[in-house]
Amino acid sequence: MRKCVYFIAAINTVFCLGAQEPDLPRIRKDVYALADPGMEGRATGTEGQRKALAYISRGFHEAGLVPFKELGGVDAYALPYVLVRTRLDAKASVVSIGKVSLSLGEDILTTRTSAASSEVVFIGYGIHAPGLKWDDYVGQELKGRWLAMWEGKPDITDRANTELWNHAGQTETKLEWARKAGAAGCLFIQVRPDKEAGFGRLRLFLGRFAKRGQLSLKGGAVRESQIMWMSAEAAKSLQLELRPLQKPEPPRNLGPLVYLPKITMEEISSSNLAGVIPGISPELKDDFIVLSAHHDHLGLEGGKLHPGADDNASGTAAILEVARLLKDSKPKRSILVLSVSGEEIGLWGSQAFVDAPPVALSRIKADINVDMVGRNAVDELSVTPAQVEGAVGTLTRDARELASTQGLKLTVEADKYWTRSDHYTFAKRGIPCIFFFGGMHGDYHEPTDTPDKINFEKVGRVVRLARDLALKVANADEQPKGLPKDAWSSWIWPLPYLPPVHKAR
Repeated sequence: MRKCVYFIAAINTVFCLGAQEPDLPRIRKDVYALADPGMEGRATGTEGQRKALAYISRGFHEAGLVPFKELGGVDAYALPYVLVRTRLDAKASVVSIGKVSLSLGEDILTTRTSAASSEVVFIGYGIHAPGLKWDDYVGQELKGRWLAMWEGKPDITDRANTELWNHAGQTETKLEWARKAGAAGCLFIQVRPDKEAGFGRLRLFLGRFAKRGQLSLKGGAVRESQIMWMSAEAAKSLQLELRPLQKPEPPRNLGPLVYLPKITMEEISSSNLAGVIPGISPELKDDFIVLSAHHDHLGLEGGKLHPGADDNASGTAAILEVARLLKDSKPKRSILVLSVSGEEIGLWGSQAFVDAPPVALSRIKADINVDMVGRNAVDELSVTPAQVEGAVGTLTRDARELASTQGLKLTVEADKYWTRSDHYTFAKRGIPCIFFFGGMHGDYHEPTDTPDKINFEKVGRVVRLARDLALKVANADEQPKGLPKDAWSSWIWPLPYLPPVHKAR
């Protein structure tokens, strides 16, 4: 009898909540406030980001979210963390291969901030594809060595296997082969000298990186790159020159790599924000469903303000609105609303959260992540994980069921961005997750990502879906089921964190 009464009460709660529609003028106010020039683009660790923290904290307080601290007021939502910024001094660094001295930042590009030394072996294109009758790895002992290889693929006409050749020539594919061979790292020799692609473009982005520096959590492990890039001109000094090939080149030992970077370090203080809608079930209230979005953006780059209206003022405004709508929902499980920083510079805010969570990580049963949801078709939204046959996980299944009743089409574009937002941090810890993504556009990471371009009706639809999914999962008898790691590990591209090289479409 008690279960029946509880079930009826839960149904009535869902029905009443369904009558509460997202307040579009309120969402608009939040997006405009977060993307205002006074927020200075909200770069992590800056005064602009601290202003954003204060604004979001007030929103948490007004929504009635319960903080984890007993401080009271808006400061109680803060979960501080410290980053360490390590900068490379290219001119003072030393790099050589064999007897050839090279210039960091000109001949060699890398984000690596720790020393490296081992033999370097040139292995042609670095392709391991016996099915294409091409194998640069056959018979080679490569464990512990740096592998030098041409970028891309040989110019071979093989129309029957075009797709296989394209896959074999991808940087990500080659990195995976090198990893399996036990290589210490990869040195990619660039063959496109123009400024808009290849080495010239890499030099531009890595030059920005050198100024911004490599970031890591204080006291945590440093994500060191196992990749270097070499210009075609520098390769010539090692007697390597690209020529038409119809079969693999013989491997060559180029001598020892000596990489001695000169670095400087500084600490940067930042913070996430977390507040809770408490659960009421005696058995489940200590379990948490996380609803996350990052509030940071790029700040000032090249003297230009990047307001980040879609990325990710839109997602931040969405979770604020969900928090308001769920204020009196009384879910079985608790709902933890999480606004993180550090996403744009390597998912550091969400990493800090899972490394030092305010609740036991085992009690976090799901993450619903919202990032860039204010652009493109109003009736379309992308999710990931989406394309794993027969194993998309219960969150994706439930989201599709809810979306179908709301006239919202869920697409699979977000699978391409599996590692690019904060849900991935939770996935790596075995926590089921789903990522809501409105789609890429030409204003991504540009000064033109302004609030006047946001489709607030679309943000409202995302709010409705995120609210209903969070409530459904929080009230379900069974906890969500995610994907086993082997279902998505092939999506992981072991590249260092860099600003996007290709301009978004």
